[in-house]
Amino acid sequence: MKQFFKEFKAFISKGNALDLAIGLVLGTAFNNIVKSLVNDVIMPLFSLIGGRSMSAWFFVLRGTQSYNETLGTYVFSEDAIVLYYGQFLNSILDFFIIGLSIFLTLKLLKKMKKMKTFDPEKLHPRAFYSLFSGIMAPRLIAWVSSLNDDKSVNIAPYSFFSGANTRPPMVVLSIGSIQGHKKDTARNILREKECVIHMADASMIKKMNVSAKKLQQNESEAETFNIELIPSIKIETPSIKNTIFQMECSLHQHISLPQNDMFILEVKQLSIDEKYLKDGQIDVEAYHPLTRLMGNYYATHYDMKKLSHPDLDVIDE
Repeated sequence: MKQFFKEFKAFISKGNALDLAIGLVLGTAFNNIVKSLVNDVIMPLFSLIGGRSMSAWFFVLRGTQSYNETLGTYVFSEDAIVLYYGQFLNSILDFFIIGLSIFLTLKLLKKMKKMKTFDPEKLHPRAFYSLFSGIMAPRLIAWVSSLNDDKSVNIAPYSFFSGANTRPPMVVLSIGSIQGHKKDTARNILREKECVIHMADASMIKKMNVSAKKLQQNESEAETFNIELIPSIKIETPSIKNTIFQMECSLHQHISLPQNDMFILEVKQLSIDEKYLKDGQIDVEAYHPLTRLMGNYYATHYDMKKLSHPDLDVIDE
């Protein structure tokens, strides 16, 4: 019996059960309001048109009718066939007003909908990271090649990556640690003071994804997963062949964060596949880099819209 009441208490305290109970109460009250609106406000207005309540509107299909002042109602001959269409119209109007009221109420509730808040100090770090990284999407993926201490080539993708400075050109790359231990890429950049950042397209998604696999130290992803390399122009670290671009970088600054190593890297050389260039600029219609959404979801194509800069006189609609 004790277990029964325990389970019953758990059931009634569930959000769904409480929501259902509240919904029933509010639904009943809402229905009464709508009925009052129809019967006490709208119906009397319609009665002005027909001279009587809409529910009493009728049409005699056969026979005769007469008004009995004593009874205060119409009486019909024995052979009369009467169509009481007023009640039908009343039901249609009732349905329309309820539907319209629900529609307007839902529109109002959507506007009043509150933001759900999350405190990183009160939520499990993994759960908060899922939300935190999920909203920062899509994110460009830096596919990084670096030299291991035996000069073999390490390759790994990182999506905490963006521009940091324009002159000289710099990018920022953030690499998380694993239980307090630096990842191979972070150790390699700190030791060699350089790396190459690449951008992959959809054709390379499988190789880019598999390069995130944990291997033994100095075990090369390039060799293990047959990722073809080419010599870089200004630095020793090789570049990945057939990528959208290769960005040869030198280490400008390392910032040690509580859970990440953040690198500010200066771009020393930029090589871009010609098919992504048009009139000396990036061809936005051809350029579809792989981007990361939440978890293992990726994207390559987006709807584009061109707008004028707000400092100009006209802004495109």
